[in-house]
Amino acid sequence: MGKPVKGTNKARIEIPITDGSTYTVRILLLDAKGSVISYADHIGVLNDNHADVYEGTATLNGSKVKLSGPTSNDWWHLYAWQDGKQITFKNGRQFAIRGVDDLTSLTVEGGSGVIKVVLEDFSGKMSEPVEVPFGTTYTSMEK
Repeated sequence: MGKPVKGTNKARIEIPITDGSTYTVRILLLDAKGSVISYADHIGVLNDNHADVYEGTATLNGSKVKLSGPTSNDWWHLYAWQDGKQITFKNGRQFAIRGVDDLTSLTVEGGSGVIKVVLEDFSGKMSEPVEVPFGTTYTSMEK
């Protein structure tokens, strides 16, 4: 918390990500010596304009890929693509549902590649896509 400035009657608080979090702002009333003589709390909820990106890994297991569960607490659906082709889930759905679908046995093409993953949060916001490699990938190194 910054030091109070005498005569200040306004404040600006910048929030880098508005993700639906709750917040509390405490407003202090100070005497001439800077001692707190009263305060008021304002409690509110930020608008939800952000969806966390997928942070996880993809592991090849035979001819299937296992995606680790998203680390975000605010996700409802997971969408995945390989080479522009959407990966389907239970009953042919184009997304996995949190707590319902198994992320440990995704059908993929080949023994290595990249899966693009997008999360949808509980407010319907879509995350930025993340590319997650799986299998054996080869990189060339120049000498």
